[in-house]
Amino acid sequence: MLSSEFMLDSRLENDSFELFNFPLSQCRLINNQNFLWVLLIPRKNNISELTQLSFENQIQLLKEINQASQVLQSFSSCEKLNIATLGNIVPQLHIHLIARNSQDIAWPNPVWGHPSQPYSLEKSQNLIQLLKTKFSNQTT
Repeated sequence: MLSSEFMLDSRLENDSFELFNFPLSQCRLINNQNFLWVLLIPRKNNISELTQLSFENQIQLLKEINQASQVLQSFSSCEKLNIATLGNIVPQLHIHLIARNSQDIAWPNPVWGHPSQPYSLEKSQNLIQLLKTKFSNQTT
């Protein structure tokens, strides 16, 4: 069961755009055009670790990670998909899914520490619409 009043950390909200709601998680696009990068944020309050979710919700989150991964891989033809949960700065549980390829500016290193390049308004709106359609068509 989802929290009745889900509270999204303001840093996650300010750095990303809402794309899609899975049964458990909100999927958001990170506002950095250097990488195709989404977050999955379980809509549960006061959860900072995957292991704090019920086993049923852990399984649901894994299903949602798989679905989001398929969308990113089909959309970007990435060479590698980085999937991570860190939470060192933002403790709210959130899963990073980052489409990587040998042509990106950080390859082969992690994306953290590279300057962010926000999307233009037009580009963000177009990408958000395309990804929303992909997510809606992919999930059942």
